[in-house]
Amino acid sequence: MASIIISANKVGEYWFDVEIAGARKRALMDTGFTGDAEIAVNRANWYKIKEALTEKGSGGQAMDFQGNPTTVEYGKGRVKFIGFDTEMEKLIVYAGGQEDLLGANFFHNFPNLEMTWSFKTKTITLTEIEEYSDDNEEQYPGNKEAEEAEKNMGEN
Repeated sequence: MASIIISANKVGEYWFDVEIAGARKRALMDTGFTGDAEIAVNRANWYKIKEALTEKGSGGQAMDFQGNPTTVEYGKGRVKFIGFDTEMEKLIVYAGGQEDLLGANFFHNFPNLEMTWSFKTKTITLTEIEEYSDDNEEQYPGNKEAEEAEKNMGEN
């Protein structure tokens, strides 16, 4: 089984080596970045990958990292962690950010990867596991509980 270890930098950030629309990048894990878009890239990288994206468009306003209004641009592209074969087509946005970001929901798309976060050693380990299926419910009981809780939140 393949495995990679990401160590926190001096200020506690976790940077992952990823491939975004065919371009190798380092992207920051941003646990506060949630929603439909799971990957945000900075302006320079947006222009490098834009032609490789499908379903491109623009709309809406965001504030860039300097506080100036900017138009949000988006498209779909293939994304994967360097070191693993699994890749996904995901929504990628440019919304004025200074860094390339991986949102919290991005990590949920890889059922064949397990993340172990050690606060003691300040490391995150990604390990390739057997792909999750409902047949393995005893091995991964938290998935059903999370799905049920999410369903119940929508009813409230």
